[in-house]
Amino acid sequence: MGCSGERGEEGLSKLLFDASALYPLAKLLVKKPYITEKLLDRLAILDLTLYEACNAALIEHRRRLAQDPHRVCKFVANLAELIEVIRVQPAWLNGIMEVALKKRLTFYDAAYVYTATLYNYTLVTEDSDILRAHPNSIRASQLKLEETL
Repeated sequence: MGCSGERGEEGLSKLLFDASALYPLAKLLVKKPYITEKLLDRLAILDLTLYEACNAALIEHRRRLAQDPHRVCKFVANLAELIEVIRVQPAWLNGIMEVALKKRLTFYDAAYVYTATLYNYTLVTEDSDILRAHPNSIRASQLKLEETL
């Protein structure tokens, strides 16, 4: 996995999910608890997504908006065992910084944009700054993952 321009089965674009898009994915997978290999072949996250998603669960728990942050972490850990997890490489850091400066993004957001561009993946996000800055990004609600299941 991980070569530029990679496609999943049937030529469908690979999907790089950021942390903001994992929650809609989780809701879908709760409704349809079976996951096909066809779908798994299309999904990818960055290694930093693991930290971001679990940190968001921790913050929601501390604000009393969520009861059990362990459920989110368990979901993310289980999902990460089944899909492509892209490790941000040290050699990419200057390129990520260039994206952050040019597109006025946080370094975290720029890491997603940089990686999606490098791999030619569609970036799935709910982040309005990323949606504005990266033309090959979509909201999770725009996906038709149900058709893939």
